[in-house]
Amino acid sequence: MDKNKRKRGSDRTGCQNKSTALIKELVQSNVDFPALIRKLAIRAMKNDTQAAKILFEYGFGKAPQQLDHTGSIGVKVIRDNI
Repeated sequence: MDKNKRKRGSDRTGCQNKSTALIKELVQSNVDFPALIRKLAIRAMKNDTQAAKILFEYGFGKAPQQLDHTGSIGVKVIRDNI
């Protein structure tokens, strides 16, 4: 690969493209987050489970998801003779 050639696409984990960064900036500059959190809290107290889920994910992060695998993954363990 030519060293002077610029990489394209998702060459770095966590790197946003320009359109994603622009959309994120527009949303953050136009949304009143404290008011949004208050409204979510009120809806959560009125047994709105979706509002409660969003509120917890925003406040504490999304819970780890369990992955079920039913097939073989094809990993071979090779041991060297010591």
